Amino acid sequence: MTTLPIVENLCFTAHNVAADEKKFSGLTVNGLYFSDRAFATGGEDWYFTRSYSKGNGRIATTVDSMELTVYQGIVDFAISRTGIVCEFDPVTAEETRVRCLTIDYHIDDAAWADVLTQAKLVFINATYFRVRPAAPAVPLAGDGAGSSQGHRVPKHPTRR
Repeated sequence: MTTLPIVENLCFTAHNVAADEKKFSGLTVNGLYFSDRAFATGGEDWYFTRSYSKGNGRIATTVDSMELTVYQGIVDFAISRTGIVCEFDPVTAEETRVRCLTIDYHIDDAAWADVLTQAKLVFINATYFRVRPAAPAVPLAGDGAGSSQGHRVPKHPTRR
């Protein structure tokens, strides 16, 4: 079996962004969910979750709706009003075939408040987690809306 190279920086625009907390019997799951299409319909799906049972938990990164789940392995996670940048350690980069993940999104104030609240719960006590100010949108040629789709890359070759 051929091992595909690790993508240095996988970039995409999430058209679906969700953040929530689910409670089960004795378990709480906090999550951030990003997809470039409808969730679980193909394309890029990246989820960051933490489940707590009696106050403990570890961070899970899920790629493409449960196709791959890795635990821990993040060395830097920066979130802003307009996107995230997540860098993985070498072992996790080998598993995900991605060294750095950049996701842009356009969400309203209420959604941003939900995303930020859940991000702080998912990454509670994580020394690599930081909130950064949003960079001003830079319109692409012919696009007055400031869309970031101009730097979207194709689907990672190891998936699908």
